[in-house]
Formats: sequence, structure tokens, C-alpha cells
Amino acid sequence: SFGMGWFWFNMSRRVTTEKIEQKLVDSVGIAEREMNLWFKERNYDLRVFASSFIVRENLSRYRTAIGNDKKNQEKQPSAHLRKIGTYLNLIRNEFKEYRRLLVLDTEGRVIAASDSSDQGQPVMLPENWQSQVDRARFFAGDAYFVEDDPSPLVLLGIPLLLEQNSTQL
Repeated sequence: SFGMGWFWFNMSRRVTTEKIEQKLVDSVGIAEREMNLWFKERNYDLRVFASSFIVRENLSRYRTAIGNDKKNQEKQPSAHLRKIGTYLNLIRNEFKEYRRLLVLDTEGRVIAASDSSDQGQPVMLPENWQSQVDRARFFAGDAYFVEDDPSPLVLLGIPLLLEQNSTQL
């Protein structure tokens, strides 16, 4: 009877352990699918925001103005960038998922932001952001936390291609 009890205990423990392992694998698969869906939705949102006439047209005008008057553009932000900033601020206020919306140049410098206080704040791009863009047409940084907010934040970006074949983020 002791041997049968030990055999039954061992078999029950093994079956229970296998079921738990399978449930964990299934849960990880579900979490991975949900995260991929979340990234896909954010990627789509960013593409919709970036394809706005306001962003495209004002970036094009800004680049034309820079080409014509480089010194004046470096001293103060142009009206074109202020229009983009206003648009980004409206989007950020409408969609609470986005903490900051920025337009960066290819070196990662902020040229337009959803909030004027964001203009001076540095953006820490992932080291492999260019290879991510080449591979998937968007990039994602690592999750990080801000002191006052318990929610994790993730840096996401998409390239904007202008007529001059120069990439803006």
C-alpha cells in the first residue's frame, strides 16, 4: 500500500508539473501575441499621425526654409515647426497613451515636440534604431520607468521620408 501511494503521488506530481508548465507556455504565447498586437496598433497610430498633411507639408516647408536661410533657422524655431508642435500637442491630448510626441532629425535631435518643454530634453534612441527601421520600418526602445509614474514607458518611432530622400523620425 505504501508503494502504491508513493507511485500515485509521484505520477500526480509529474502530471501536475507538466500541466503547470504547459499553462505557463500558453500564457507566455498569449502575452507575446498581445504585445505584438499593441506594437502593431501603436505603429499604425504613429503612421496615421505622421502622414497628416500638417506634418508632411510643414516639414517640407521647414526644410526648404533651412536651405534658403540656415543662420536664421538655427536661432529660433520656425512657424512651420510651431504648427507641427501644435498638431502633436493636440494628438497627445486626445490619445493619452502617448506621453511625448516628437519629430527628430537623423541625429536624434528634437526639431518639433508636443510640448515646448520637450524641446530641450534629450532623447535616448536605442543603439540599433537604424537597423530596426531598415528591418521593420519602425523602432522600439527598451521599457523604462519615470520616478512619478508606475507605468512603464517605451520609446517608439517611425521614419518619415521626405522628397529629398532624407529621413526624419
